[in-house]
Amino acid sequence: MADRETFQAVLHSIRADLDLTDLVSAHQRPRRETNRGLIVLNTGHLLLPRLLTAIEIRHLRVFGWLTEFFQAAYLIWDDIMDSSEYRRGGVGLSAVSDACLIKSSIMVLLRQYFGDHPDYGQLMELFHGAACRMELGQLADMTTSNKCNLAEMTMEQYEFTAENKTAFYGFYLPVSLALQYLQCATGQNLEIAREVLISHGMVNIEGAFINLEMAQLHNLEKRFDQIGGEHGPLKDIPWSVLVKISRRNN
Repeated sequence: MADRETFQAVLHSIRADLDLTDLVSAHQRPRRETNRGLIVLNTGHLLLPRLLTAIEIRHLRVFGWLTEFFQAAYLIWDDIMDSSEYRRGGVGLSAVSDACLIKSSIMVLLRQYFGDHPDYGQLMELFHGAACRMELGQLADMTTSNKCNLAEMTMEQYEFTAENKTAFYGFYLPVSLALQYLQCATGQNLEIAREVLISHGMVNIEGAFINLEMAQLHNLEKRFDQIGGEHGPLKDIPWSVLVKISRRNN
């Protein structure tokens, strides 16, 4: 399967094609795992009844880095909108241009590497679709943060935000890119992949509940009551806190 060190090495060759990759590294958290990027290659290995060729492996790794670039750009914008004080050391408004450059580099590199691919148009649309979903999730996040406090946050609001802002690009996008690149994609298997992978993404978020004790939940609830609503964004409310509040209210 995909090796992290080999995957990381591909970034250096991409750097030679487009000198923007330092921006991605600058805004990533230290030792951040590249799980989304590695999913692309792992999916490719599973899709075909034969071994991947060297060029297919390289191309899938490139798609993996485009997925990482996508995440990096939106994390920067997210931190700016949230006025984040806790993640990635905080970012200033000057990082807006960094995020724009990182996102623009996706389309430049996509054309450079895959402009002659038979499914180039569909590959490009996957990124456009993921961007639209991400921006809908961000809008829902900010709208909720501005209008309600933690006690008024519903599970439906949280699930809509989490699905569009995390699950879609974090799980469906990498798999669908591999499907489309290897020309294995059909309307049916893309729809099945979307349904299964978004559900898996939501379960992954909810899995945090298992690792938290009720005392910790109580402390988290009090902390988010302090920073919620007009005092700060509600985006980072864990699923576990909402479950606890829901059970308490019921």
